[in-house]
Parts: sequence; C-alpha cells; structure tokens
Amino acid sequence: TELAQACRKPVFGSRLFQGCLRLSQRVNQWLNGNDNTVPQKFWLDVLLRVCGQKGFKAHLGHGRLQRPNAGGEFLGGKRAPEALYMGQRVYTDTGMVALAPPELVEKLSQLGAEPARDPQRPFQLITKREVATHNSFGHNYAPFLESDFDRNYLYIHPADAERLQLFAGALADVDSAGGIIRLPVQLCEDLLPGVVAVPHGWGHQTSGQRVARTSRGVNVNILATSGPEHVDPLSGMSCLTGIPVSVTPAAVQESAENWSGC
Repeated sequence: TELAQACRKPVFGSRLFQGCLRLSQRVNQWLNGNDNTVPQKFWLDVLLRVCGQKGFKAHLGHGRLQRPNAGGEFLGGKRAPEALYMGQRVYTDTGMVALAPPELVEKLSQLGAEPARDPQRPFQLITKREVATHNSFGHNYAPFLESDFDRNYLYIHPADAERLQLFAGALADVDSAGGIIRLPVQLCEDLLPGVVAVPHGWGHQTSGQRVARTSRGVNVNILATSGPEHVDPLSGMSCLTGIPVSVTPAAVQESAENWSGC
C-alpha cells in the first residue's frame, strides 16, 4: 500500500481500493497503538475465507493443518475446492503446460557460450553471501558490528589482484555503468579469474537504524543499472549479478559516511 502511494499508482489501478487500504491501515494502527502493525488482519481474514479457508484466527498459534496434497489437483485436473473460485489454471491455447517454449530453448542454447567482455569493464561482478550475515539481517545488533563482520569486501582472485597491484586490505574502486563503489580487497582463490564478488545487504549510512548506520559497508546495488534494457526479458528480473565492472586501486581514502564508500 505504501509503495503504491509512493509511486503514485494506486493498488490494482483503483484509487477507491487504495483509499480503503489506507483507511484500514490507519484503523489497524489506531486499534493496536503501533505504527508497524502488519499484516492487516482484516484483509488476511477476507482472503482466507474467499479461498475456502477458515478465518485468520483459526491459523494463529501453530497454524492449521491443511489436507494432504492429492494427485491431479494442482493444475485443475480434478474439481478441487480451489478450482471453484480460481477458475482455469492453465491459460495456454492447447490447455497444456508449455515445458519448452521457444524463447527458453533459445536462451538455453546460449548458456555455454563465453559472454562478450567489455574491454572497459573486463570483470564480471557477482553477489556473495557471508556466513555470519543474511542480507541485512542482524546489522542493527551492536554485538554483530563489533565482530569481524562489520563490513563487506571486494573478493578477487589472487592472480587478478597481483596484476592490478592490489593486496588484502587495499582499497579498490569498482566501476560499472550504474555507479562506483570503494571498498577494501580480500583475496579468494575460489573465484575464477576475471570474476569479482561483493556481499550484498550493506550500506546503511543513510538509514534510520541507529546501530547499522554506523557500519562501514557499501551498497553494491549502486552498481546495478535501471531501465528496461537492463531487465532479463524472460523473467522480468533486474540484472543484479554478472554485471560488467572495472577494478582499479583507489586513489583516495574511503569515506565511511557514504554508502558508496567514495
């Protein structure tokens, strides 16, 4: 609801429905005395009842055990209770699931090909998860930031680092068509040469989180580009990995106050 309001696009294209959601949100906040009362139980209750389930309260606590899955129901092969209000589930002209659409088959044939490299940005940037941090979870917990995981790094193969005259702990600038970030280097032999990795979920300097905003990590999403030409045409997902980047030794010191590190 709030995202739709910020985008100035009402939910389902209906200003009336958007207004009802906002009103129920305010009523819910007033009844609970908390600005963060999500989800809205009334609408969840409506959705559950429309889907043939018991009300929201019946699912509280340990939840409610559903009936076992039965073969032939998922795609509407039998008249399952859900099919009465969901209608037809397969909308292809043949009424069958297309397991090998031409677009996917063509894309699959291209997977083994070596991707074209941009001479100006010869590295491929991938994301990375740290063992001790899941996205941004835990970053507003003071003992976490006092550990060895108080920031993210640029992981690079030792051969690439040596060629670029970079060493562990040195600052590097990572540049893409979308932006630039500055962060220290960590060597990683598990990476292929020509591939670098930066853990995501960092860059809280401008957030309202009292503890997390004191961290020194940088926001790797700055390197992502926007626009329809940077969206995967098959999935509709933004391209957040495999981003062409250049890596150079940083000429100046890192700015801990900026979520780009620059």
